[in-house]
Amino acid sequence: MNQRQPRLPLKTSASRAACALLLVLSLAPANAAADGLFSTDSTGRIISPTSDGATVLLHTPSSLRLTAGNELELDVSGYGRLITYARDTTARDGGEVFDTDAQFSVAAQPMVAYKRQLADTGLTFGFAVASPVWEKSNWGSDSGENRWHNIYSKMRAVQATPAIAYTIPGGKVHVGGSVTVMRVFHHNYRAFDYGTQLAKQQEVDDVPPEDPGNEGRVLRDLAANAATASASVTFTPSSTLTLAASYTTPATLSLEGDVNFYAPDNAFYQDRFGDQETSGVLELRLPHIARLGARFGSPQATTFGVDAQFSSWSIQDTYCVEISDPGGLGDPSERFESDWRPTFTGRLNVGHRLESGSLLTGLLGFTSSALPDDEVTLAIMDAHRVELGVAYELALDERQRVEFGYTHFLSIPRQVEESIREPIANGTYNQQLGMLHASFALGFAPDGPRPDLSEGITEE
Repeated sequence: MNQRQPRLPLKTSASRAACALLLVLSLAPANAAADGLFSTDSTGRIISPTSDGATVLLHTPSSLRLTAGNELELDVSGYGRLITYARDTTARDGGEVFDTDAQFSVAAQPMVAYKRQLADTGLTFGFAVASPVWEKSNWGSDSGENRWHNIYSKMRAVQATPAIAYTIPGGKVHVGGSVTVMRVFHHNYRAFDYGTQLAKQQEVDDVPPEDPGNEGRVLRDLAANAATASASVTFTPSSTLTLAASYTTPATLSLEGDVNFYAPDNAFYQDRFGDQETSGVLELRLPHIARLGARFGSPQATTFGVDAQFSSWSIQDTYCVEISDPGGLGDPSERFESDWRPTFTGRLNVGHRLESGSLLTGLLGFTSSALPDDEVTLAIMDAHRVELGVAYELALDERQRVEFGYTHFLSIPRQVEESIREPIANGTYNQQLGMLHASFALGFAPDGPRPDLSEGITEE
């Protein structure tokens, strides 16, 4: 096969991404696929810094103090992700020809969050566990040149987040902190060209690149531990105004584990190499994240919210996948400079309390892309996107509520005319992500519904 040797892709969800991102709704909103790369904040549910449910502890723990009493929240979200890729074959074939491929993937993401308020202390403690899917894709082994970038991949995290919040005497300023510890698992499978790799290493000269049977497979199973911390402040000057700000620290993930090379069904390669198991390390950096949120209006009537988020994805300044030498294949590692950009997210939301007491919320948002055109591939897909969402919250009684929501992430098509990837990844990329969300909350104040913030936080 006359295929160029693909460099091992850095799968940072690498569809967060990018992973990554990635990815629904408490709607007073937040982060579902962090900047198109990773879903690192939660299971994909959108949570604003001014949200008042237990899940807000993931990035703005001070907002745990926005409601009194204890609360247990059970949350599950599922997403469907459609990617289409029209590969530009002009450079290869000499004519303007486009081969179009599409793939659809689904995933479910659970989360449980709990908060407990200590009476007469100004303190609230919280804890959450979640298992977000940062990225998942399945192009299949018969997907043409796509297989050299990615046949199948998945990145999932299992995380736990303890948090604490405190109301400063006076009842209007709340501060908080949280730590998220995580175990991240990465599984990636793709085609590998033995002939080109050997020719590159100049170890043999009797196997031309055109020789059939060069195509093998490489499988990576990697994992890493990491932790991030968040600090926040929430200000409630009145019952009709809430302001919040938070900061989340960056983290470096060194994903380590097994890398398996499967030789082609060809006497030359089977006799020379066979199937080999070695090890590898993939370096991935999560960004600094700053968030701001403001909510105006009466919770008993209509509220308006504005949120902004800045993520420093530019700290991912290199791709580095180190593969220990599989005998005779030289160095199949991937190392090159990247040029990721900081990203910005802006969201507007409106919530309206119906006469029945139910809450209807709508969302409009925009997130910029972290990747320049020449770094977009089937393994790392990211784009500017528009977010449209709706959620419905039904109060079963003063202490129980359920919520259902849907958010659609409409990515703006990416046109790649020059690619730094091998094989080249020129073409047009489209991505659509739809996220369904359902949650059940039990708790609130033991002696009534949510308090009037103008009277401060009601203690147990």
